[in-house]
Order: sequence, then structure tokens, then C-alpha cells
Amino acid sequence: MRIKFIILTIMYFGFGISTFTSCGELLKYDATICDISFGGLNSDFATNSAQPDKFSGRIGFEIQSISKSPTCLLPTIQLFNSAYATSKCAVFQNQLLKSSYELSFDRPIILNGDTINSNTNLLAITNIAGNTDINLDEDCKFVTSTIVFRQELIDQIVFELGDYLVTFKCSTSDNKTFLKTRRVIFIE
Repeated sequence: MRIKFIILTIMYFGFGISTFTSCGELLKYDATICDISFGGLNSDFATNSAQPDKFSGRIGFEIQSISKSPTCLLPTIQLFNSAYATSKCAVFQNQLLKSSYELSFDRPIILNGDTINSNTNLLAITNIAGNTDINLDEDCKFVTSTIVFRQELIDQIVFELGDYLVTFKCSTSDNKTFLKTRRVIFIE
């Protein structure tokens, strides 16, 4: 009886130690960008998606991935993941392509005295693209990208005050295409 107890105790602690030490090897998992969220720079995607974003000075947008693992249709189910549940990181199997970004407004805007028609891809206009910072950052849970108009560009553009519908389109390296819209309001 005593020998069984000792053997079970050793097995119990051996299993615990092996599980604990194997956590370092299980910190990464495969994930795929299945969808994106799109909004103004200070959007709260989780709680405030129905409210329009307000712009009065700084103009910019944020794109955030919505991922699944390992594919968009079949998420992985793991029975024993408590050892690394708080610290596992995604290894994204596809990437957002900055070169595919398109951004347009449903109303005309004025750039250096010239009218840019509604629904024109602003990022295809050299002066706008050259004065826009597009960043892409991948962390443990999300891929986040920002599109920020530099102050030089903001000084050249005239937006009428009021409501605009902004359309954003992009693709991933595995040929997924996303089209999102967001209502914004330009205020003084």
C-alpha cells in the first residue's frame, strides 16, 4: 500500500512537472485573420461600434484583426491548456497587405483647392498617400494597423462639417478581401 502511494505521488508530481515545463513549448498557436474591425483611431470596438467616430483635429483609422485558429471555420479545441492559457501567442498564417488598402469617403473633399469626388480611393492619390502614415503591428492576439493623416495633409484638406460614411477595403496574403464601413463626424 505504501509503495503504491509513493509511486502514485511520484507519477503525480512527475506529470505536474512535465506539464509545467512543457508550457514554454506551447506558447504559440497558429491563427488566421478571418475578419477585421474598422473604426476611428479612438474607437472602442467592443462596446461602442454603433456610435460614429468624431474628428476635430487628428484624423486616422484603426484596423484590428479578428482571428480564429487554425482556420476560420474550425477552431482548435484543447483539453489541457491551463498551463499556458494566459500567455499564449498567435502565429498568424496570413498577413494584412498594406498595398491593398483603399480608403474613401461618401462625400467630396477638397485638397489644395481641388475637389476629390466622393468614393475615390484617397490612398491612390500621391499627395495623400505621401502624407499618410500606415503602420502594421502584430502582437500576441491581434494584428493592428493604423492609417493616420499627417498634420501637413490635414492642413491641405477641407472636410465639410457633418456626417461621412468611410469605406475601407483591404486584402490578406491568402486572398481574403474585407470591406468595412464606418460613420464619422467632422466637428470643429
